[in-house]
Amino acid sequence: MNARPDSTDSLWWRVFLTPVGPRFIIGRRLTLRRWLPRRWSAGELIAESTLSADAKALIADVVARTRLWRREKADVARELIAHFEDAMSRDVDPEQVLHDFGEARQAAKLIRHAKKRNRPLIWHAWRRTLHATAAALCLLVAIYGVLIARYFSGAPVMAHDYVTEVNATILAVPEEDRAWPLYREALLALEASPLPAWEVSEWPFLPADAPQWGEARRVIAANQKALDLIRRAAHRPHIGYSLTALFDPEIDRHLQSLTLVPETDAQVAESEPGPIYNNGGMRWLYLRDVRVLVDADARLAILDGDGGRLFANLLAIIGLADQHNGETLFIDQILSLHLLSTTTRLIDEALKRSPGAFDDEQLVGLAHRLSVYAGGGPIQIRFDVWRMYFADFLQRLYTDDGDGDGRLTSESMEMLRAMGPEVPLMGVRDEPLRFEWLKGPLAAQLIAGRRDVSEEFERQLSLMERQAAQPMWEWKEVPGTTFENQVASPAYYRRYLPLFVMLPAIGRSAMVAESATQRRDAALTAIALELYRRRNGAYPARLDDLVPNCLPALPIDRFDGQPLRYLLTDDGPLLYSVGADRIDDGGAAPVNEEDAQRVAPHWFRIPADPMNADWILWDGRRRREDSAP
Repeated sequence: MNARPDSTDSLWWRVFLTPVGPRFIIGRRLTLRRWLPRRWSAGELIAESTLSADAKALIADVVARTRLWRREKADVARELIAHFEDAMSRDVDPEQVLHDFGEARQAAKLIRHAKKRNRPLIWHAWRRTLHATAAALCLLVAIYGVLIARYFSGAPVMAHDYVTEVNATILAVPEEDRAWPLYREALLALEASPLPAWEVSEWPFLPADAPQWGEARRVIAANQKALDLIRRAAHRPHIGYSLTALFDPEIDRHLQSLTLVPETDAQVAESEPGPIYNNGGMRWLYLRDVRVLVDADARLAILDGDGGRLFANLLAIIGLADQHNGETLFIDQILSLHLLSTTTRLIDEALKRSPGAFDDEQLVGLAHRLSVYAGGGPIQIRFDVWRMYFADFLQRLYTDDGDGDGRLTSESMEMLRAMGPEVPLMGVRDEPLRFEWLKGPLAAQLIAGRRDVSEEFERQLSLMERQAAQPMWEWKEVPGTTFENQVASPAYYRRYLPLFVMLPAIGRSAMVAESATQRRDAALTAIALELYRRRNGAYPARLDDLVPNCLPALPIDRFDGQPLRYLLTDDGPLLYSVGADRIDDGGAAPVNEEDAQRVAPHWFRIPADPMNADWILWDGRRRREDSAP
């Protein structure tokens, strides 16, 4: 006899053939079915009974109406068959038995209730759970329907016109104190330039030996009338330009005819937008062209060694900075600090490249004008501007219930998405939004209401305001760090999403103000060093020698509260701050631009990591001869 294949000798094959294996069990089940008692259906039981046709029909009707399980119907059929057979055995009239039985529908209902009461406890628990779930789903659908209606039906209410209020203050300025009429005249006096627009916009950032300065020189020469008007305007105390996002048609037509202004700037706004933070665009746009022109002429004056022209341009830039600082919008404060930074950068370059361009009177006048910028003392950000911004933002984002609270709407959520932050369930601005009717109402419920958001904003802003009011060397953390730490919580981010439109910029603005204060103090010290050198024939051995004849007091390092560090080497003086790590590294310069950003108060945390570098504020060691391109 042939041997079985090797596969049949395997362990799995032998287990399959054992008396307790799958083959045995399957075979026994098929065999045992013949010995199990048969389960009769209700129909079969009725058909096999000896009752009359009318009785059978009545029983079948009742059983069908009970809508019970199959086994329960069979039990009911048995019981009814037994009932009628018992009645028939007592010689009762069959018609009377059927009549006494009653209506089939009512009987089926009573039988169904009785049978269901006798079902297992687990079935009753499951049934109650199913009913509760269905009720909850119905309630959820009803609630969601209400949320959808509220989401698409509400609308914000503009209860306060901040733009009109601010413009009323601007219009109250006397005409002779407004600089805008002269700036407007200067813009209309600009001559056509042969230079591409993008090159003109980059003038202040070109290196001194760039070939573009030859073309720039011709453009500046052609626009001397505009420059004279700008310098006159910069001496007035206020800009005097009402908040608007609309073009000045006359200026617009004139600038579009020139290559002096980038062409993309011609299409910005066609109608008056509502939010106050959108209404400074035209002022920024027009005055940017003014700033670029004066800055470029100041750079050319340095290259030419023309101290008089440079002095006039620097006073104009400081005047522009003061004018912006007195305006209401936050962007004006930032532009003011930028202009102050431009001034200090130009002073630094002039003292290194052409220290003899200024006479003593100009240096003293420049120092005086710089020292009284923004009232003198440490430069502070005005946080009340942010309160006005956010109040205007909230009234455009939320409905108003008349009691300081309100809810988000479809219009609100679209506004949030357009402003940048990722909205829960709805994504970011550039992503397509699908199923808004389903996602929007739920997303709106995840975000706090108007009163809650307003109170949290005030709490965070007040904390930043208290921190920024202290000198930087007393900071325990950078203003805004508490808020940034809370951002790590997804729950906080979802609940207070509207805060992310403005709060991150506020904390950074405090660092910008501290940086501007330090640069201004360093520029004043550099001027004092040059005056001392002229009067004494050499730079001072210590900064203390500058007080009180050249400086009223020693400049303070904003990082540690000590006087700025000063080194006098064979090649010249070096003025520096210990930088973000608050460690004096002996005037070591950062090795790259990234380290230069980290060591200054731009992006740093407390405590900062050691950087082995200091913040170089003025380096008089690299002296270059006067030259022009």
